Amino acid sequence: MELGHEVAVFSANRVHNSGAVFDTNGKRFEEYDDEIVPFVYVRTTPYDKNGVKRYINLISYYWNVKYAARHYEKEHGKPDIIYASSLQPLALNAGLELARKYGVKCICEVRDLFPEFLVKDNKITYQSIPGRILFGWEKRVYTKADELIFTMEGGAKYIQDKKWDKAQGGPVDLQNVHHINNGIDIAMFDQQRDTFCYPDPDLDQTGLRCVSFTGSVRKDYGLGILIEAAECLKECQNIKLLIWGTGNCTEELNREIEKRQLKNIILKGYVDKKYIPSVVSRSYLNLATLKDSYLYKYGVSQNKLFDYLAAGRPVLFSIKPGFSFIEANGAGMELEAATAVDIAKAIRYFAELPEADYDEYCACARKTAEKYDFHILTDRLLHEVIKVER
Repeated sequence: MELGHEVAVFSANRVHNSGAVFDTNGKRFEEYDDEIVPFVYVRTTPYDKNGVKRYINLISYYWNVKYAARHYEKEHGKPDIIYASSLQPLALNAGLELARKYGVKCICEVRDLFPEFLVKDNKITYQSIPGRILFGWEKRVYTKADELIFTMEGGAKYIQDKKWDKAQGGPVDLQNVHHINNGIDIAMFDQQRDTFCYPDPDLDQTGLRCVSFTGSVRKDYGLGILIEAAECLKECQNIKLLIWGTGNCTEELNREIEKRQLKNIILKGYVDKKYIPSVVSRSYLNLATLKDSYLYKYGVSQNKLFDYLAAGRPVLFSIKPGFSFIEANGAGMELEAATAVDIAKAIRYFAELPEADYDEYCACARKTAEKYDFHILTDRLLHEVIKVER
């Protein structure tokens, strides 16, 4: 928009992993003009877990976003291009169908490898009827997209591994497959860091090495390993692990901490996003955990990683993903098949680093974040948009 383009975002009115709902006033969609970016919130069915209701929610978005787009177009005019982004094919399908209706091009952004993660979670198999249907669906979306943008760097490799690329007799042209990670608005990060200082006795304690994890406290992140790591570090009086966020594992983790009588790990609870720059910039080390999976050979695109990098603090990642941009840039350390002992050793390594070596990690982290600044990524995106329009 700053570069003179008109944009409208069509979003579900329910925020995943949150109780937040944008009121559509009983209608199938509602425009919110008070947003910095014009938003059209599409009514979707309620859900609370990743069960049947979650899939009904996705289907309701698919139907209602097309309805909303048709009515929005009557007042605001036809789009020049559609950028469809989702973790699952239905939103991409809606974008492709609307693009065909308006006679414009559609760029599809893939933020999660669905339905591959259903295989990872043992919910479907490749040869099952649901598996064949969903992977056929995914292949069709990738084939019909005018451009494909993966937030994980290994998107092209994923297509090659599926043998969907033209070189292996498939329908997908890898010339149209690109990578743009989630990135970060560094100017906004710095402004929030300097404006919204989160008061916390641990972060403010001189000499204390605070190691912070931020984000949802869910089983996906395997946070139980941090309690075991804290147990290994309980003799280190100058190290404390801080978990910022909430989720369905909060009570379980708190019970385990209390059971082990650990004083060097604390669940801090929910913190508004605007305070995260303050938190991660005042931590000595920032930590990301994931349960290791073959899927991560294609790379990762967690938003928190860019917050960590922008903070100018070393990053410790409990897995070693493919297409690394942390360790490869000297911004931190990645651990392969990490155990609690491995994490504890890595934390101690950073806590005991000579100042000059620590400062080098900090400088590399910030330089890495600058490569993924929104302004740079927007230029890359516009390059693809212009190329597609031609």
